Amino acid sequence: MPLNIAIPRPKAEEFTKLAGISKIYDNLEEVFEDPQVDLVDALLPVQYNLDAVNLAVKHRKDICLEKPIAANLGQAGQIREDLDILISINGNFVYFKAIDTLETAIGKIGKVYSFTYRCIEPFPFSSEYHATSWRQMPQHVGGYLSDGGVHQATILSGALGQVKSINARNKQMRDLSGTDDILYSVLEMHSGVIGMLTYGGAFGNTEKRHLFPIRGDNGSVGLELGHDAPAKVTLRIGGATAAADKYTEEFIIDNENDSPVKVLEILGKALTAGDKSKIIATPEVAFHHLAVIDAAIESSSRGGQTVEVKSLI
Repeated sequence: MPLNIAIPRPKAEEFTKLAGISKIYDNLEEVFEDPQVDLVDALLPVQYNLDAVNLAVKHRKDICLEKPIAANLGQAGQIREDLDILISINGNFVYFKAIDTLETAIGKIGKVYSFTYRCIEPFPFSSEYHATSWRQMPQHVGGYLSDGGVHQATILSGALGQVKSINARNKQMRDLSGTDDILYSVLEMHSGVIGMLTYGGAFGNTEKRHLFPIRGDNGSVGLELGHDAPAKVTLRIGGATAAADKYTEEFIIDNENDSPVKVLEILGKALTAGDKSKIIATPEVAFHHLAVIDAAIESSSRGGQTVEVKSLI
C-alpha cells in the first residue's frame, strides 16, 4: 500500500459530519505524523495491516488492527509485539466471558479426549458484509472463512489450547462469498485432544446453531452461543466410575462481551494504566487464529491431507 495513498475527500467529509470529527488527513502517513494522535484504529482491508504497523513503529504510535491479523501468514509473522508501542487486534471473541466459564468447567470433567465445534448459519443475503469489494474479491487467505473462522479459532483455542494439525475439506456455496465459505475438518490439539470443527454461514434455510461440546472421562461441558438468548454453558459431571455421582449444572452468561465496546474498554484501561498485559488479542494470539484457517485451506487443496498448523518462529 503506498504510504501516500489519497483518502477520498468527499467520503471523508461525509464521515466527519456523522462522527463529529473536525480534522481530515490527505494520506495515511499524515495520521501517524500528527503529534496530537496517540493511537490509530486502522479500519483497513487487512492486506494493508502490515503497512499500517510499520508506520506505527516508525512514528511510535499505538495501533489497533482489523481481524484477521493480515492477508497471509508471511505478513502476519512480521507483525510482532513491539516493546515501545501497543498493537491490538480488534476481535471481541477473545474477551468472551464464556471462555473463562468453559475453562473452569473443563477442569471438572477429568481427562479431556474430544470435542465437536459446530457453527452453522443461513446465508445473510441482506448483510452489509457482502457490499465491500475487498470482501467480495478477498486478497486475504481464506476470504470468508478467515473473516469469520478466526472467531471460531478464538473460542476453540481459548478453551482447549492451540491446534496442532488439521484435515479439512472446504467448498464455496455462494458467489457473493468470493471464495470457499463452508469448512468441515478434523483437528488434533497440542494437548492430544481430538475433535471436529464445522463452520459455515452460506446455507439455505437452517437453524442458527453454535454448539461446542467437550467430552472427558468424568463428564462433559458444552457451550451454546445464543443468537436470541444469552450464551449458556452446561456442565455434566460423572462417569469416571460406575459409582461416581452424576449431576448437571447450567451457567447463563449474561451481558456477554459480544460487541466492540468491550475491546475498546479494555484498550482504554491498558493505555491509561500503561499495562499492555491487559490486551489478550496480541499479534501472537491472532497469528495462531489465522494459522488454523491457513492450514485448513492448505489441507483442502491437498485433498484433506494432514497439515500442521504453523507457528511463529
